[in-house]
Amino acid sequence: MPNAGSSLTGRRDLYVCASHFDCEWFVSRGGRRPSAPPSVFPGIAKSCLKRSQPPKRMTLLTSGRAWQQQEKKRQMQENNMKDFATFLQQLPKRYPDFNVKSDKDEVYISLLNDTASKVSQFLWFRKIESPFGFLYLVRVEKDGYEIPKHHFALNKNSRLNTWSQLSDILA
Repeated sequence: MPNAGSSLTGRRDLYVCASHFDCEWFVSRGGRRPSAPPSVFPGIAKSCLKRSQPPKRMTLLTSGRAWQQQEKKRQMQENNMKDFATFLQQLPKRYPDFNVKSDKDEVYISLLNDTASKVSQFLWFRKIESPFGFLYLVRVEKDGYEIPKHHFALNKNSRLNTWSQLSDILA
């Protein structure tokens, strides 16, 4: 605190007026306390005042972690299926090799074999009204055989919420 050092020595209790603090206050055992040292003094630059805690420096390690966390969050948001209409729009873009047919609240996607003579994969989805998801997997077939749904990582009641779940089923 900018003041003559001799005037501060020998004092048991020293108080500074609350108007000299430009920070948040928190309640502690001894009463209200500022979260930073006093910083409002007329005619004295903030650079002359001592900080209670230096600002956190970004290192390569911490900035890399922050970027990784931000990227992971972005990927998770991109992976989530938003709603049925968006699902119908994005399905042909994400899986261009598949034929997509929709009939009101149902969607059928199929993939033909190399000679285009047979359906090698077939999936049937139904739109549902649920607070836990909107897409229900009705049936999966590969080379004409139905594959039981317990082979896939689905949510309760055969619901899909993410694009990665659909990719796993197609794989």
